[in-house]
Amino acid sequence: MLNFFMKLFLACCFLLSLAYGQPDGRIPGASNFWYNYTIDYQSAGFGQVSYEVRAQEQCVLKKQVKYKVLDVPEKEEISAVLDTDYSLRSAYISIQQQQEQKSFVIITVSDRTMIQKPDGVVTLANKKFYLDTSDFLKSLVAKVKLSFGKMWQADVLSTDRKSIIRAKARYLGQQSMAIHVTEIPCHILEVTTPELKHFWAKAYLNLAGDLIGYELGSFRVTWVPQEYALEISQPSTSLSEPVIFDLDLIEEMILECDTPELLSNRDYQQIQGNQVILTMAKLVDPKISWEKISGVPMQYLQPYAMLPSNHPLILQYAQQIRYGSSTPFATAQKIAQWVEENLDTKKTPAGQKLGLFLGLPKALPAVAQVVLCRACGIPSRLVAGLQYRPGKFVYSTWAEVYLGQWLPMLDGKIGAGAGLVGIYSDVTWASKEPPKMRIKIKSIRKQGQPIMLDNPQSYFSIMQDRIQDRLLGLNLVRPADWILLPKSSDSDILTLRSIQGQGPAIILRVFELKKPLDEFLQGLGEKIGAGSSIEVLWQQARSFSNGKAMEVALQDPSHQVVYRAFLGQAGNKAVLALLIVPMNELAQVEPGFQQLIGSLSFLP
Repeated sequence: MLNFFMKLFLACCFLLSLAYGQPDGRIPGASNFWYNYTIDYQSAGFGQVSYEVRAQEQCVLKKQVKYKVLDVPEKEEISAVLDTDYSLRSAYISIQQQQEQKSFVIITVSDRTMIQKPDGVVTLANKKFYLDTSDFLKSLVAKVKLSFGKMWQADVLSTDRKSIIRAKARYLGQQSMAIHVTEIPCHILEVTTPELKHFWAKAYLNLAGDLIGYELGSFRVTWVPQEYALEISQPSTSLSEPVIFDLDLIEEMILECDTPELLSNRDYQQIQGNQVILTMAKLVDPKISWEKISGVPMQYLQPYAMLPSNHPLILQYAQQIRYGSSTPFATAQKIAQWVEENLDTKKTPAGQKLGLFLGLPKALPAVAQVVLCRACGIPSRLVAGLQYRPGKFVYSTWAEVYLGQWLPMLDGKIGAGAGLVGIYSDVTWASKEPPKMRIKIKSIRKQGQPIMLDNPQSYFSIMQDRIQDRLLGLNLVRPADWILLPKSSDSDILTLRSIQGQGPAIILRVFELKKPLDEFLQGLGEKIGAGSSIEVLWQQARSFSNGKAMEVALQDPSHQVVYRAFLGQAGNKAVLALLIVPMNELAQVEPGFQQLIGSLSFLP
């Protein structure tokens, strides 16, 4: 399915446009349009488009850059000369994937059309055509009297730049779009081509003919501010650390930092020399009154461009979400849960509408929480910093709400375990360059017990055959005739080898899993077997003390190998136990594997 949408992505990216001038319906002050592309709400790329009218030469110069970030990163640059009706005169197109040499396309339109590519030249009959469908739609808005239901046809260049195809457009009227804190009057047109298999896509263009939004199935193109588009290209930088699970149970985390001057004290963060002491952010008074949260500076309640908390649409959302809540904590908790259920783990129509209005920033959940809290009269702010995830610190933006002390809003909850390093307030990483800094976890306190990361005995214990890993939060019983291999604090894997046979092994891995187990395992046979000789023999539900579990049997006849996979899940945490064994040794070692998976449990 993803491959199908990637094809749609390539066929649809041409719907990026920017018109020259400033007629009604134009976004004020815009000289370039920037766009985000998403597939199933995942970022697929971004782009920039501009037009410049050259009155003396009676032509229009078009420049366009598109970046694809899924699969193999790709950059495409277009420089084109258009006629005054936006049909094509000439174009130069360059395409580069990662570090590979650029490929190019040169198009010249005269008495016949010449398309020059690295693999040859294509000659087409002389006819008027458009570089892409966006130019066709732009010409309709600029040159034609639009009337409801009327259909137009025109020739456009195919996305492989080898032929001319027929595009059809149908006018559906006008409608205002609430996007990035702006109500934009838009023309709505349906458009299709043979490349889209005659599915009709919906395009929204402002009254100047600029593309504002585009939808085809789960593929979307959306106008966004420049900083929101560019942040997609920022690398997902992380700092490697020991692997620790059950983050909500961490009461204290002590870090060593080489640049403590970049940090400041916060309610759950204290700086002492080159040490950063993080503590659990926990609400002290759930019944705190509205009067007791009124003493903070007004800047944490006021609206501004990125946080339009006084806009009627935001106030409407806030009123609906807080309904029935009488205290600041109850109100903030409802907001946190609503954002988690509509903008994070799921994407509902109500969440999509709010996200579109806020401009679809990368830190959308945090921005939404702050703007909704302010609309309800609760002081709140954005924090850009480092968030601990098992095995690493990642650059992240979260919301903080003031309920007698500043508390983070994460994963649908108020408060969090020790693991947040606040660096900047009132901004997201879209407007800040991540600083160069090194940090190292020295110790933690988990459920009242200190753990020194350089001392395995403080987090790993073996009593006879019972094994406990307090970093992974895992208990198990080692089967007889199996040996546990050494494990370090920066690994999320335990490995056991059998002393019988020619190399049976059990690999245990703990990981985060936000999807329900059934959804994760859906179509497992097809996922594993595609393009390989592995066969799925059976799968069945198993008991698991902490939640749900499944066992799957697989085999690879070509290599005479058998696999048994056990997957158990509790909340957002999962454990995988994988037995790998030669077919002729399965009977010897499977009883031990069954004993092990029967003993697996997460620490309370």
